[in-house]
Amino acid sequence: MQLTLKNFTKLTALPQLQNAKLLFKKNAVREIDEETKGHFVAYVDEGENSWDVQIILNEKQQVTKHVCDCSEVGFMCSHRVAMLLQITEKGTTVKKPRITKAQQKLDELFSTRTSVSMLKKFISCPLDFYYRYVLNFGEEDKVEEEMESNTFGTIIHGVLEELYKPFNREQDNKAKNLMEKDIDFMLNTFRPRLFEAFKTHFNGEEEAFMKGKNFLSYSMSIELTEQFLKSEKMFFKQNPTALLFIEGLEMSLEADFEVEVFGEIKKIKLKGYVDRLDSINGNYRIIDYKTGKVDEKQVANNMSTFK
Repeated sequence: MQLTLKNFTKLTALPQLQNAKLLFKKNAVREIDEETKGHFVAYVDEGENSWDVQIILNEKQQVTKHVCDCSEVGFMCSHRVAMLLQITEKGTTVKKPRITKAQQKLDELFSTRTSVSMLKKFISCPLDFYYRYVLNFGEEDKVEEEMESNTFGTIIHGVLEELYKPFNREQDNKAKNLMEKDIDFMLNTFRPRLFEAFKTHFNGEEEAFMKGKNFLSYSMSIELTEQFLKSEKMFFKQNPTALLFIEGLEMSLEADFEVEVFGEIKKIKLKGYVDRLDSINGNYRIIDYKTGKVDEKQVANNMSTFK
């Protein structure tokens, strides 16, 4: 018997029909559109899945083709039946542009986790962004014989975090304020910490970073860490009355906001990390450790603010 809009409920197995009616009541059929005359396309949502469904009708309202990318067995899956119910009961008077699975993935991505590095990648190389964040290809795993710049920065961040951890009020609200003598102690003890961090990274092999390019990275990490700690010491000399508390280390922060894209409101969740948050005499200071190339115009250090 030819399947039509009038008899499809009679020809559908009862389990599929019952599930289809439930999906229909939940408005699971979305973005239905008649791409060409009699050719209907839509998404049907069920749980965490979204299925592509196509229905083709001829002039006699007979179903000449019905397709769904689900794995449900039987003559007619419940997703196709739900779409037929949508066509017969509500029609397609309200048409919205169809959203591809890639677009849906982007919406989910931006609404759950968006970072500045993600946005920079999206602007600089959309194709790389698509492979890394939409298709989840990530980066190629490789054995690191020479230290990468991001690894170099991570080690310095880790050592600084360990040095300042006893003063972190986010973990201990009774932690004491940071003083110049504490910086002096750090200047005398940071080198062994860096050495152990490099040794751990290279699986205990000291020779791996005591020669060649890795030794240059190791030497540079010592110089950069020392420069930063000396700048901390200089701050206390220039601000002898400053009462400095560390409010948090490696803090995860996020903010929700909305933007309009082609007339549609999109939700964005922006996430980021603060290397260090200080409170100084009632003012707050955010510190971002920079171990890579930085334009001096992009950063500022106004010590007078805390006097």
